[in-house]
Amino acid sequence: SPPQRKEKPRPQIKLEGNAEKKEGAGVKGHHEFDHAFSMPCLTKEEVGNVIGIGEKLRSERALLFDTPLKGRFGFLTRRSRIAWLPSDMCRSVYAKVFQAMESINDEHWGIEFDSLQVAQYTVYGPFCHYASHMDLANGLIGNRKLSASVNLTDPSEFVGGRLFAWRGEPSQELGHITVFPAYLVHGVKPVWWGTRISLV
Repeated sequence: SPPQRKEKPRPQIKLEGNAEKKEGAGVKGHHEFDHAFSMPCLTKEEVGNVIGIGEKLRSERALLFDTPLKGRFGFLTRRSRIAWLPSDMCRSVYAKVFQAMESINDEHWGIEFDSLQVAQYTVYGPFCHYASHMDLANGLIGNRKLSASVNLTDPSEFVGGRLFAWRGEPSQELGHITVFPAYLVHGVKPVWWGTRISLV
């Protein structure tokens, strides 16, 4: 099975959401539970603000959970640096991410959720990558229903590093968000030149 992520417990950020849908409120589109979908989310200015905060945070090496390649050889599956983006420093960004996730979810799945986990500010430098995996495991991460990734780097600033999903074509455009069910296999291709930054 695909390798899974090890993450520190992420506090739940409560936001106004769709936890109390009206009876009969259904999905507008098709039930495409094996697809990833993208849409614009953050403006260029908002992306700059997130990067300004993220670059001042203490980063750590991204880890793996419950895979034979964890530990010394974990870099063969996952190689990047992450930091935890405080919600009190950019609550408006969290709100826009939540709204975009709601929009895509309402259009395609209709999954009930009412909070976000603290986001990872993720930096992929040269030769960094994340092999195919699902965002499912034991503990808090096992409660995740949807996953999302926001592009914080213009695609002209790096080569490689493409976010991919088993089904669907994630947008690589600056400020766009890609949302998908947590069980959908996805990953990040190796970066060959430059740096790719995302909010996950």
